[in-house]
Amino acid sequence: MTRLAASLLLLLAFAGPGLAAPDVSGAWDLIGQDAVGRYRGTATLTQDAQGRVQGTLTLEYVRWSWSARGYVSNGRFGAARLSGRVQGDHLTGVRRVDAGLAGSLGLGGPLQSSIRYRVFERGGRLTAIRGGHSNGRAWEQLHAHRPASSTRDQDLLRLRADLEAATSGMLWMSESDHPFSWVQLDGAADGVRSVADFKAALGVEATRPAEERTLAATFGWRTQHQPDETPEEAAEVERYVRLQALLQARLTDVRVYRVAPPGAAGSSNGDLFGAIDVYIVGRNAHGDLVGLRTVSVET
Repeated sequence: MTRLAASLLLLLAFAGPGLAAPDVSGAWDLIGQDAVGRYRGTATLTQDAQGRVQGTLTLEYVRWSWSARGYVSNGRFGAARLSGRVQGDHLTGVRRVDAGLAGSLGLGGPLQSSIRYRVFERGGRLTAIRGGHSNGRAWEQLHAHRPASSTRDQDLLRLRADLEAATSGMLWMSESDHPFSWVQLDGAADGVRSVADFKAALGVEATRPAEERTLAATFGWRTQHQPDETPEEAAEVERYVRLQALLQARLTDVRVYRVAPPGAAGSSNGDLFGAIDVYIVGRNAHGDLVGLRTVSVET
């Protein structure tokens, strides 16, 4: 072996594994397709100093609409979790779909598959994470990376990841069940003291009927065990108990705002009807109003 060849081998041995892994932490938009159909959504990823990655994915399944000339929601939702490690330009690990959600989507049970996604960079910026899962029968692409660049961004990212993990696969039960999603109103905490203030911060019409409730009253029976409950029902109650504790531990002055759909009118006794937007929000240490959103269908 020549001295040059030996030097090159030595360089590869030491430099290859030691190359700094790109930091994929942050919020992403995503698109993909699996056995249920095509979907879009968001992903929240966190990454430690060793390149270990945890992530939550919120999915909205879509169909093509010729009238809209694009994809529109088909009313089905999903969620998944990623865990793995970034090495070089690849993210390898495991993608999981919770058992309850997999069953509701008609997937037959909990799904877990290995992933090997390619991480794409251009000009020092991450542009996409792309690859297949479910033994090559599905694909996924994360794009529009929004990194956490400040202490506030990092705090928001951690809270969002924790809340999305806590609600992964959970559906808010009403006349039509809906998942939870992250909601963030930057710097709005000081200015929201009433329902009217919240609607203004949210940017919705002042005429839309709305109301404020406490977190305890909103969760109500969902956090209470029953003598004849099944093991699955008991596990769901415990998830709501943990979610309530998480919200109260990480946020202050947690409130629930319920906003009726556009054009809806409240009843004479003040009750709301229709697909009601439910916002479970509180104040973080940076003055933002953040938390979760879901929909409660009440007719």
